Amino acid sequence: MTDKLFLFLYYAYRVICFTSHGTLVVPAWSAFCSLVKVRERVVNLLFFNNLNEAIKMTEHKSTELPVIHKRDGIFTSFNHIQDMIRERASRIFHERTPDQGDDISDWLHAESEVLTDINLTLQDKKDHVVIKGEMKGFLPKEIEVKAEDGLFQISGMHTENNSSKKKGVTETLSQQVNFYRSFNLPESVETDRMEVKFKGGKFTASIPKTSH
Repeated sequence: MTDKLFLFLYYAYRVICFTSHGTLVVPAWSAFCSLVKVRERVVNLLFFNNLNEAIKMTEHKSTELPVIHKRDGIFTSFNHIQDMIRERASRIFHERTPDQGDDISDWLHAESEVLTDINLTLQDKKDHVVIKGEMKGFLPKEIEVKAEDGLFQISGMHTENNSSKKKGVTETLSQQVNFYRSFNLPESVETDRMEVKFKGGKFTASIPKTSH
């Protein structure tokens, strides 16, 4: 596009610089330098316009990205969270006396320590099912979703770093935030057509129902 424009300006320069008899009206070097400057300004303008468009597109994509969508049997974060709960339940079991609890209470106690409660709801509508929730602080890559065999599952793992400065010394504390939720789905849903969005800390999953 810019090369065609340059050719157009070049011929315009020849018309400006020469009369119909071929007599030079404007010094050729000065006119050509002006032409080059005009071309550079046009190229820079086009470049920065394209750059601004690219930045806008990047900003838009960064605010509305799909979460990690799992359709296979691998559920990395969920498996890792289950391992953490299992390890914590084992420590609770060995730290208590036999009359202080049982395996179920140990597991529930471990879950309460490992998992963070999140606000997540399921809405069963006429033609689709919607799962909505808030997961502030989480990145899309930190969330996993799975829907199959009549079950919707979602889990997330996020590390929060809090820094404080005392007497010139900066201390950084890391805290692991984990969550897991599941919902039973109606039999009529098509889980392979599930759409997932995550924007501004708000999560939405839409699963259409089978059309009759």
